[in-house]
Formats: sequence, C-alpha cells, structure tokens
Amino acid sequence: MDKIRDILQKEINHMNLSDKEKEWVLDRCLFHKRYIQEVESVNSGGGCWHLLLHLKNKHIINITDLREEYSYDKFEDISDYFDHEDKGFGWEYLRPNYYMRCSQIAHPTYA
Repeated sequence: MDKIRDILQKEINHMNLSDKEKEWVLDRCLFHKRYIQEVESVNSGGGCWHLLLHLKNKHIINITDLREEYSYDKFEDISDYFDHEDKGFGWEYLRPNYYMRCSQIAHPTYA
C-alpha cells in the first residue's frame, strides 16, 4: 500500500479537473513524493481547489488549475502557510522571484 499515493488521490478528487487532468496532477505530485511531509486540499472560496504539499525542506507547493507554485518562504506546516498575512497562501505573487517559482503543468491534451 502506498500511503502518499492514496492521500494524493483522495485530495485530488476534490479538484475541478477532468479524470485525465487528475491523473496528470497525481503523476506530477508523485514526482515530489519522497519529499512530501503533509498533503491537504482546500477550497479558497472562489470555487478553486488547491492541493498543498508541505515538503521536508519546509517549503509548500500549491497546485491549482494545473499550475504549480513553490513557496518563497519556509513554513512549519500547512496551517502556518495560512497564518501569515504578508506571506504564504494568497501572497506568493508579492514575494521575490514569483514567476521563477511557478510553472504551468503541461496540459494532458498537449503532452
């Protein structure tokens, strides 16, 4: 049994993606598998699901709408990522090197 894979599949199911896109996101997450400490999915309130991966190096990867965002700062856990008003969730675009820390996950249709 692969615990991380099972958790990821459960959390990805919340996301508003096609089955093929969910499969694509799962593959991308499994790329980070050995570095993952915690996984959580949340609805930001705007109808958008976010898959959050807390890595062993204390950074967060936020995957939403087939975009992957790597946090600038380090966080103790996913809750810590939400608790900062000037950094963390919703504020990454204001932190240095935003576009270098983000990437579009190739759309399965074009892969």
